[in-house]
Amino acid sequence: MEHEDNKDILNDWLKGKINDEEAKLLLGEDDYKQYKNILSEVDQWTVPKWDGDALFERIQTANASRKKTPEPKVVPIGYQRWIYGLVASVLLLVGFSMWWMKGNLQGTRYETAIGETKKISLPDGSVVTLSGNSSILLNEDNFAEKRVLNLEGKAFFEVTSGEGFEVIFPSGHVKVLGTKFTVTSGKDAFDVRCFEGKVSTTNKLGKERILTQGMGANYTANAGFTDFVFEENHPVWMDGFTQFRDTPLPLVLQTLQSEFGYTFQTENISLEKTFTGRIPHSKPELALKLVFESLGIGYEVDGKVVVLR
Repeated sequence: MEHEDNKDILNDWLKGKINDEEAKLLLGEDDYKQYKNILSEVDQWTVPKWDGDALFERIQTANASRKKTPEPKVVPIGYQRWIYGLVASVLLLVGFSMWWMKGNLQGTRYETAIGETKKISLPDGSVVTLSGNSSILLNEDNFAEKRVLNLEGKAFFEVTSGEGFEVIFPSGHVKVLGTKFTVTSGKDAFDVRCFEGKVSTTNKLGKERILTQGMGANYTANAGFTDFVFEENHPVWMDGFTQFRDTPLPLVLQTLQSEFGYTFQTENISLEKTFTGRIPHSKPELALKLVFESLGIGYEVDGKVVVLR
C-alpha cells in the first residue's frame, strides 16, 4: 500500500498543505526527486499547434535513447502502476485540452438575449433553435464538410443526415449522424435529450452514454451521469415552459438565469439537489416558487439578485 500512501502525500503537496521539505521527508529523497522531475515536466507542457511529424520524431529519439541505456532501473510494481496512472491522467487532461481547442472555432457566432429564442439554419441544412442567453460558434465556410460547432447554454438540434455532427461544450460533447436532440450545457454539468435517432454524449473525462429516442442523461462533476426517460416529442421550452427531470440544481439555476436574468447567491446551500417539475417562462415569480419551495430552499429576491438559504 506504499504507493497509495504516496498518492495521499502528493495530493497534500500539490494542494499546498505541505511544503517541499515536508514532502521530501515523507516521500524519501529518491521518490521526491522523481516526482519533482515529473511535475516539473508537466508544468512546462503546453498545447501547441499539432505537429504529428515532430511528435513522431521526438518519440523515435526518446526510444533510441532508452535503447542505449545499459542497465534499466528496477521499479516496484505498485510504483509502476501509480506512475502509469499519473501519466494516463495527465495525458487525458492534455487530450481534452486539445479536443476543446479543436471545438474552439473561429467563425460566425449566433447568440440570444435573456428570454429570447432564435432559430438558425446551418449551411448543411440542419436547424438549431437557441434558448435564452445561449450561443453557438461555427465556421460557415466549411461547415458542410466538417460539421463541428461550439455551444454555450441551451439549444435544440435538428440534424440532417451526413458524415457526423459534433456539438462541443465546456463539460463534454455530443456526436450524432441524423437526429433531433437538445443540449443544456454548463461549466461542470450538462443535460442531453434525444428526440429522434441516436446520439453519443461524452463528458470531459471520457465517460460515454448512448441515447436513443425518449432517453436523456444528466451529468455533474460530483454525481456523474443520471439516466432518465421522457415522453415529449419536442422540447417544451420552445412552447414557453421548461421541463426538468432529476435535473442538477446548477443547471436549473442556469435556466432561471437565462430565461429571467436572475443571479443567485448560493454560498449557504448545497448544490447537490436535483429538481423535477415544469416552470413557465412567462411568470418568473411563480418559477422561483415552484423550484425552491419544492426543494425546501428559502430565498429572498432583491431586484434580479436571489439569495438562497
